[in-house]
Amino acid sequence: MKNIKLIKLNHILLITLILIQPIINIIRTNIINDVQFLGISVFEIINIMIVGVSVILTLLTTKSRKKYLISMSIYATIFLIYIVFHSFNILKFNLNVYENSTHDYIKEVYYLIRMFCIPTLLIVLLYFSDIKKETCFKTIEFMILFISLIIIICNVFKLGSTSYPTSSEQKYSILNWFGFKSEGTYSYYVLTCKGFFGSANQLSAIFLMISPIVIYRAFNKKCFFNYFVLILMSLAMLMLGTKTANIGIMLVYISFFISYIFFKIIKKEKRSIKNTAIIFACITLLFIFSPVAHKITFDLQKKLDAKGQTVIDETLQEDEKKIEMSLSLAQIKEFDAQNINEDDYNVLENFIKTYQYNLGVPRYVVENYKINLHKEFWCKFIQNYNSNDYRRLKTSILENIFRENDNNQDIIWGIGGNSLGYIYTESDYSYQIYSYGIIGFVIFIGIYILAILYLVYKMFRKNNFNMENCMYLFAPTLGLLIAYYSGHVFERNFPLLILAYLIGIIFVYMGQSKEDNKKVLFIASTGGHLNELMQLNPMFSKYDYHIITEKDKTTCVLKEKYGDKISYLKYGTRSKIFIYPFIFLFNCIKSFFVFIKLNPKVIVTTGTHTAVPMCYIGKMFGAKIIFIETFANRNTKTLSGKLVYPIADLFIVQWKEMKELYPKAVYGGAIY
Repeated sequence: MKNIKLIKLNHILLITLILIQPIINIIRTNIINDVQFLGISVFEIINIMIVGVSVILTLLTTKSRKKYLISMSIYATIFLIYIVFHSFNILKFNLNVYENSTHDYIKEVYYLIRMFCIPTLLIVLLYFSDIKKETCFKTIEFMILFISLIIIICNVFKLGSTSYPTSSEQKYSILNWFGFKSEGTYSYYVLTCKGFFGSANQLSAIFLMISPIVIYRAFNKKCFFNYFVLILMSLAMLMLGTKTANIGIMLVYISFFISYIFFKIIKKEKRSIKNTAIIFACITLLFIFSPVAHKITFDLQKKLDAKGQTVIDETLQEDEKKIEMSLSLAQIKEFDAQNINEDDYNVLENFIKTYQYNLGVPRYVVENYKINLHKEFWCKFIQNYNSNDYRRLKTSILENIFRENDNNQDIIWGIGGNSLGYIYTESDYSYQIYSYGIIGFVIFIGIYILAILYLVYKMFRKNNFNMENCMYLFAPTLGLLIAYYSGHVFERNFPLLILAYLIGIIFVYMGQSKEDNKKVLFIASTGGHLNELMQLNPMFSKYDYHIITEKDKTTCVLKEKYGDKISYLKYGTRSKIFIYPFIFLFNCIKSFFVFIKLNPKVIVTTGTHTAVPMCYIGKMFGAKIIFIETFANRNTKTLSGKLVYPIADLFIVQWKEMKELYPKAVYGGAIY
């Protein structure tokens, strides 16, 4: 009993870790950025404490304790060895190379623990915690539903902020998409919306990673909840207005349909794709008016208008400014980058500050990698300028720092993320190699790549090459692709936790057989209805069953026999006109939480009012409903029978005469 409680507590902690991330993000963005205790963020302490407690609980409850200890010990040993060499290499870093660098290796170690070790531990914990795969999937769906609702509500009511620039208030809604006319390459920014969240890029990465799972589950388990999540997620991604989200969701849909056609040919896929196709068609129509579509349309029109002309930057609107910039650039190209005199420096500095926006040079980059301290670099960068790609600029700065530090051990052990300060390239892999070296890259990033490759190998080895496994594996694979093309995955806590959680889910999914989810819920009101339901007692042992009824003196004794296999709702009768509505509402709310907790595949009931809400909740989430009309009624319908009949997958009557009242019912004979 004690072990079961510890297992449940561990599962709750793992679920909580994921569900609180969007809430923490909102708090840090809108209420208070940080609260520190002993120099450590309270929000980071929460994550560390949850994972720390889960590590202990998993150790106490796992069925594979030896394997768990070996896994943890190996990773801890590798991490500690790396930390020693990495810290020594950081101490060799030349602080004159970059003005914002430090030798604070303690801060570096803490950063590596919270940023990389916590997500890696999450994968291990999910694998050994014996958590159910459906619980994991439901957690992801509820999290993405919460984020989607926040974005949609903020967009419709013009709350929150635009995705770009991050400080702009929301002034346009989805209704403004249809009549909007772009007046510049970036004018579409006003149509974007990230709600109350901090980073649109991080949200885009999270959405795109989760989208294959949401799309497949809507296709596989055709129920209201799954379709609801899919529609809201797709809409929220369009509202975000980033290329990763807007174009990404369309590509994931297309990949899904290609996968469906492929498996229909080779494995005779028979499930209908109709509803998913209708949703995709609606999203495609909306995409035509989406923020990114406005940018694409404007850029295409601009290229047609400027065809045959050579301009230094398409974002410049005035011909005079174009000429001025071209002349200044031509002058700088004549400078000797290694011998910049004062006059040359003044021209260079003025050029960068005047055309900073057009050059794609963020202000914070100039503030942290100052022109006066790195004249040669900035001169060469301007001389070789060919596009306003700020990511390329930051990568060039990293390369320059790496080169000037002149330590052949840097490529192996890294110069330290803390040493690089604000120079984040938004292309994760290059940044990680510079920061943590090849060894660090393998330990912190390579583990995700190896995990996915192992899961692919496992899929083929066990002959599980099917559409479901492919779509689930596509989710974390997208995370790796996003990290390469747009970043904001491996150096951002929220997206990296989600990536780790997705990989952990697939380990859980492939480690559990389909029989694990054979859970049946038996529910009935107290009295005669419960008495009829208990006649099915011989069936209980065949399933992972659970019983729900109302709590009164007659049903309390069942707790002694069934223990944790029985739950209670509040007792109430319709005769108490004023009290019953509140009791019924309470039971509806409790039924929802009990269903989410149990997640049954089948609900069997003999009525009456207590069971109706559970049946509708179950139907919404895709559970099969079996209703057995009471033996007491031979010629009339019960109220619960009337309400459940339209949604029941199997409706059983105990009298042949009742077939006239319920034409689609099945005669099953007396239950006694």
